[in-house]
Amino acid sequence: AGRALLDRLRPFVYRRYLDYGALNSLRELKGLIDRDAQAKGAADNLKLGPGGIREVEFIVQLFQLTRGGQDARLRDARLRPVLAYLGEAGLLPADAVKALDAAYVLLRRAENAVQLHGDLQTHVLPTEETARAAFAAALGCADYVAAMAPLEAARQRVRREFERLFAEPEKTPQSRCFDSAAGEAWGVSAEDPETLSAQGFGNGAALVAKALTDLRQSRQMRTLSDAAQQRLRALLPLLLDEAIKQPEPAVAATRVFEVIAAILGRSTYLILLHDSAMARAALLRLCAASPWLTTLLARTPALLDALLDPRLATEAPSKDQLRDDLVTRYARVEASDVEAQMDVLRRYRQEMTLRIAASDLAGSLPLVQVSDRLTWLAEAIVDRALASGWAQLAEAHGEPSHADGRPAGFAILGYGKFGSIELGYGSDLDLVFVYDCDAPDATTSGARPLSNAQFFARLGQRIVHYLATQTPAGRAYEIDLQLRPSGNSGLVVSGLPSFARYQRESAWTWEHQALLRARSIAGSEALCAAIADVRREVLCRVRNAETLRREVAEMRARMRTSLEKRTAGKWDVKQGAGGLIDAEFLTQYLCLRDAHSEARLIEYTDNWRQLEALADAQRITPEQKDSLLHATRVYRGWLHRRALQQADGLADQADFAAERAAVAALWQQLVVAPSSSGEVQ
Repeated sequence: AGRALLDRLRPFVYRRYLDYGALNSLRELKGLIDRDAQAKGAADNLKLGPGGIREVEFIVQLFQLTRGGQDARLRDARLRPVLAYLGEAGLLPADAVKALDAAYVLLRRAENAVQLHGDLQTHVLPTEETARAAFAAALGCADYVAAMAPLEAARQRVRREFERLFAEPEKTPQSRCFDSAAGEAWGVSAEDPETLSAQGFGNGAALVAKALTDLRQSRQMRTLSDAAQQRLRALLPLLLDEAIKQPEPAVAATRVFEVIAAILGRSTYLILLHDSAMARAALLRLCAASPWLTTLLARTPALLDALLDPRLATEAPSKDQLRDDLVTRYARVEASDVEAQMDVLRRYRQEMTLRIAASDLAGSLPLVQVSDRLTWLAEAIVDRALASGWAQLAEAHGEPSHADGRPAGFAILGYGKFGSIELGYGSDLDLVFVYDCDAPDATTSGARPLSNAQFFARLGQRIVHYLATQTPAGRAYEIDLQLRPSGNSGLVVSGLPSFARYQRESAWTWEHQALLRARSIAGSEALCAAIADVRREVLCRVRNAETLRREVAEMRARMRTSLEKRTAGKWDVKQGAGGLIDAEFLTQYLCLRDAHSEARLIEYTDNWRQLEALADAQRITPEQKDSLLHATRVYRGWLHRRALQQADGLADQADFAAERAAVAALWQQLVVAPSSSGEVQ
């Protein structure tokens, strides 16, 4: 019954989202304790006085209350293990953890020493000489002065750390636009935007005034408590001040109000934005820069936590950091809690995408490195989904194996932008699942066995479930399985022999073009190597150059007919003639044509290095390579920026004239009317 009660209380103690209100509550409670201690002259109280035991406890409890809902490792009643974990998780500096732990041990020893003399339940340092001598002796010191020196140093260290973490929020600055104390911003109506216009919103003042009015009259406002409305009124002038600093103040303000409307029911985030100038500034910069990011933040308010990280726009995570950090976060949830694991994947994708986008917008990451990191992030998440799916099925049904007892293998292939390391912010994942088991009809080793083939089919389904199921935290990724053998009519998971046979005997030319961009993302190393061998064999076969040329040209024509967007005065940068897909098809055609004599042409899966290989093999000239690379980079960079602005891929007809002409000329020269020799022209 006791355990059941604690389980029912847990959601109230450990909130699902970071609880910044807990900081204010703890700060107020400690203030009451301090005032009571001062009134009673308890400055020398080892428990309640400055730098005492209670302050160490409050430091640990701060992290438990604010983050315990997301991190199960913090839900431990023991102080020292939790304190150690705060250092391991990077929530407190390692030197601070070491100092606090040593101080806590010393304070507890001192507490025991005080209580030992006279067997009293007291926490006050002794004043009588006899008691002081007993206190020093209990601590193994020569005298009271010697005993107090390290104790005072420890209390001072605790006090410094406590004051750093529990410092009062920065004083709310005077608003440039309004008297923030009176909340005048709340009184601006859509019919009276003059005040906003005069203070820097110019011609956009009417839009900002209307957004304020809409917010004030929204359905969510009617459900807010008086305290929450007061917080909002105090916050709005500060947001308007920050909006004025942006290149387009009205755009920044109206977008940030979308986020505010989404968090009205979560007063903890209103407190965060009111108390932290850094968080406000970061929020306005991101909203001003991109409507896509505005939508992301509005849909996922938990991302506002990341605004407190000063590294947000300056330190994009590396490949190892992405993988290691996700493994660490995954370890914080129970292995049996599938919903919690799925939430970790979704929130991690959202948080890291925000960090990458912030670095991108700040100019600290070039386009290629943005795509690299978005791809590494997807790899880490897919790898965790595979590990979780396998572990759950193996626990329930045992593991599959070959006829001779060797462990069976499973691998995930990435195609398209995932395979070519060119993911964008909204990209889906093209996946193909392959298993290696020479006894598909044999059964797994568990108490409730499945056939090996069933095991792998369920594993594929579970991975898709982990990644693509809509939960309150959203989706990790949209998953596309159409590139598997036989497309939508094929099995979700293929055995290695079936995969190889299909690629050798049944795949269309366009599927081999897709295979050029495919690579193993996760799974058994041996199976990944075997798939690489199949890929190499298939792509390096001798092909009839004329048949290949005709099939590539016909497929490109069909794609343009069905996919190109046609609008008067506009040009489709991706699908239009001379656009990005033409450049990619051209590269793929040349690689398939000549890979039988130059295997290095298919070594890499990205367009950039394939073009480099074609030039090194003298299949195109350095000038042709540079022309195609330049056009590809320009197109991708433009489409990338358009995606952040939630805009379509249509450019003005006059745009990219040189790049379009260069790609179209090379398409005509190398695909439409190539020389019979296949040599550089």
